[in-house]
Amino acid sequence: MKPILFALGLASAAGATTYYASQMSNDELMALENVPADTVLFSGQLEAFPLTQYMQTYQASFGDPTQVMLMLDETFKPENPEAQFSVNLIKHYLTASQSADDLKARFGFGDDVRMLVYTVGLLPVFRYEIADAQALWSSLDTLASEAGITPEKVAVDAFSYVKYPVVNNDGVMVELAVSVIDGWASITINTPINTPEDLNIALAIEKPKNALAAESLQAITDKYAFDGSSVGFIDHVQIIKGLTQAEGNAFGRMLTNLAQLTKPDMFNSMREQACATDFSAIANAWPRTVMGTRHVEIDNESSSIKAALAVESTNQETNASLGQLRGFIPQHVYNFDNQIANVAFGFDVDELTPVLMQFWTEFTNADYTCESLVAAQTKISQTSPMMLGMFTGMVGGVKGISATIFDFELDLENEQVPVKGIEALITLSANAPLTIFNGLKALYPPLADVTIPEDGSPLAVSSFFPLPPALGLNPQVAVKGNHVVIYQGDKAAAVADNLTNEALVNNGVNAFSVDYKSLFGPLNTVLESTGKPIPEGFTDFAKLDMQVQVSTDYTVNGIEIETTMDTQAVTK
Repeated sequence: MKPILFALGLASAAGATTYYASQMSNDELMALENVPADTVLFSGQLEAFPLTQYMQTYQASFGDPTQVMLMLDETFKPENPEAQFSVNLIKHYLTASQSADDLKARFGFGDDVRMLVYTVGLLPVFRYEIADAQALWSSLDTLASEAGITPEKVAVDAFSYVKYPVVNNDGVMVELAVSVIDGWASITINTPINTPEDLNIALAIEKPKNALAAESLQAITDKYAFDGSSVGFIDHVQIIKGLTQAEGNAFGRMLTNLAQLTKPDMFNSMREQACATDFSAIANAWPRTVMGTRHVEIDNESSSIKAALAVESTNQETNASLGQLRGFIPQHVYNFDNQIANVAFGFDVDELTPVLMQFWTEFTNADYTCESLVAAQTKISQTSPMMLGMFTGMVGGVKGISATIFDFELDLENEQVPVKGIEALITLSANAPLTIFNGLKALYPPLADVTIPEDGSPLAVSSFFPLPPALGLNPQVAVKGNHVVIYQGDKAAAVADNLTNEALVNNGVNAFSVDYKSLFGPLNTVLESTGKPIPEGFTDFAKLDMQVQVSTDYTVNGIEIETTMDTQAVTK
């Protein structure tokens, strides 16, 4: 786990500690004045993230960047001063990210930080509130001197910025461009495909003619119950507009310039009127991906962050059809307590073929005239989803499956069977679970004479599926209400019993969770005992006292994914 990648990732996509916004502040509105309305992506940490507090509290879980820096040297092997500067900058950043004090001393970050990531056409822009501008300038000047490059300071009206060459390939120059204006540092690149005006906008020297409307971010925040501290989006409409129209937006204009330098006909087919029309219609149906935080708490002992992402669909018929595919996710999957890892998939098998047939029919019958889409229609029309009916008919009524590891113990002295003990549970949920089990008998003859008691009593799996004695396992199979369960251990047995009264409702699509320390800690101990090299980053995961839970669902807005991260402070 690389610390600043994780910490700043949380900062740009996670949020502040106690803020729940209803309206944006004046400072937030001013920061947005420099963001073009046609940016293809945006991620805004609009409320200050407690960077120093976070890094000081969780520093013990940060990994050593030495191996990454060695890999940079071996992989890129800089052959000119410009490339050397680029590699040196990355290594400087990795070194600084080991502590809050270094990060502040080298890049001028404050104890709390607000930041923005967006684009001006193809130019990526990273802006952050800077507490010590001289720290940033000193670092860049030192790195430039060590690499043997000469920075260029450029004055624009009352402002200035500095350019550092990072690529010099056959006369094609790409430069890192940096400015500090009104307490904000702006970092971007200057390329042959952008104009001076594009660069000035990216550096916050000039404002775009049309800025991103704060109301649009507020609307996203309200729609998805975000807390307002962090919000972002990827604009599919602007991306398709740039791909299909040479001058449709700044993104498209720079793509055109890029094509002229590399392959002039690169976008010709996409920019035919038929393709522009068809792909625009698709983009309007799936206009954007949005993300933001819903809850954040950070203190010196722990942190809890809940964030969500949604791939938006404006077609309510599509959303309703996706909703028909939802299946059953057991409640225990969402419980962090006394669990190491679990995964669950909810799907209504009875709806799978009809829904896929609907989507197949809609796509193959769509009135496309774009050559590539027509070719795709022809190819897809040759394979009908009706073939799935042969399989789904055998498992009709199935609503979902899940697997959970509650605990496990490793035997360091047994190389053949390193697992000494395990408590785990596997579930299959269906309208008629015994019917599903009986249907499997035709596929596995040893099951022919096996009868699972209908009263929920367990049956030893070894009675029909012999297990090696060395494993020391005695899993049981049983029917608990609408669920066929296979379990090992007392914890799993108790959870299996609770499923008896759990209603079979279509409540989700996918859920996954893992306790990093509980899973990777024992595994790391085994790896250490072998004396062999441990994979890069594995030990970092073993030290990270963090539980992560991810769930996916189909909603009236499209496809939504929610992530929860609970982290406890650790010491060296």
